[in-house]
Amino acid sequence: MNSTDDELAIAWKAWGEGDLELAVRVARDATPGDERTHVLMLAAYVKGDYARALERYEGIGAGYERLAELDDVVVEAHLHLGDRTDALAFARQRGLARAKYLAMRTQPMQVALDGGAVIAFADAPIVDYIPGFAGSVNGHAVTAHVDTGGTFLHMNPAKAERFGIQLVEGPEGKHGAKTVPTLLGIAETFQLGPVLLKHVPVIGMPSLQGPEDFVVFGTNVLECFLVTLDYPNRRLLLSPREDADARSAHLAQLPEPREEMEFLLWSDHYMIARGGMGESDGLNFFMDSGLVSLHPQPDGSVRQAALIVARKDLTRWGSAYSETGQDGVVELRDAIRLGGLAQRGHLILVRERGIVSDMGGIRIDGLLSHAFVKEYAWTMDFDARRYLFHAVR
Repeated sequence: MNSTDDELAIAWKAWGEGDLELAVRVARDATPGDERTHVLMLAAYVKGDYARALERYEGIGAGYERLAELDDVVVEAHLHLGDRTDALAFARQRGLARAKYLAMRTQPMQVALDGGAVIAFADAPIVDYIPGFAGSVNGHAVTAHVDTGGTFLHMNPAKAERFGIQLVEGPEGKHGAKTVPTLLGIAETFQLGPVLLKHVPVIGMPSLQGPEDFVVFGTNVLECFLVTLDYPNRRLLLSPREDADARSAHLAQLPEPREEMEFLLWSDHYMIARGGMGESDGLNFFMDSGLVSLHPQPDGSVRQAALIVARKDLTRWGSAYSETGQDGVVELRDAIRLGGLAQRGHLILVRERGIVSDMGGIRIDGLLSHAFVKEYAWTMDFDARRYLFHAVR
């Protein structure tokens, strides 16, 4: 193995551990070649520099043996840039099955927002566990719940049809740990307070039924804005991206951040941030605010689980916990950390294999959710790829 092979092995290891700074630094020092460019392309992509990622891709030779691994990366980079035509053309050129779904998106999603918006949480008990807001889909009144584990709009197919949304069979998707069938369509309008979005992709999920029969909007809607989910004050703040005046007015409504940290965005909507547990640092958490796992307590109260991890990882990390008597639910005695934030006293869900082992090769150690982030006003800056957590209590 030559020195460049050694360097790239270190870069890939750092990538897998979520240490993007080290991966980039080592790859830049390696001898130029397709694999080096592969690492640098992925790094640009997860940091939101989609134009640079596509430029890197153009520098990779057609004979590169791992070229197919980048197919979806290229498609998503085009979509994040709003280049639907280029995304579809590339998918067809590469013979990707998703081309037929991309062809459905004949018009770009449009956003109309005059200045900033402050939208109060809806008045319903469930919003304590998954915040919701008054809105409408194709003119039909709904309570739309925010879930960073989702993409655009998600709802039960029967509800979508009542709203006049035509659905076609889609690929399999994920609902929590379950693989589920999906149907795809387009909502002509999605109104969220004073914000109007047009031509919004819809994912029909039959699994959204019974107590989970929600209308959900996810990260690909949030991505259109500078966003603050102000949980303590029960409000959602939205401002146009790349608008300095709107940004200043937005942040002026909040106290100074208690913590600021980088996040990565994989694929269309998977946000990843680094944290730790107990004595273990360098853990990678998928930020999925929509986990609604409620557990009755002996005193009659209800607690919401904050995290999902694999049981083997708890053992490997040496984490301190106690069984609750509820299958797969434990009381964590260690602190959960996100950046410099730390909280104790959480219930967590333990699974034999967790939820997902990696995203694009980045190891995922757990799914961190609402019961943790609800203590803050959580600002998502998609331009800078930074989270701001404001303590407002």
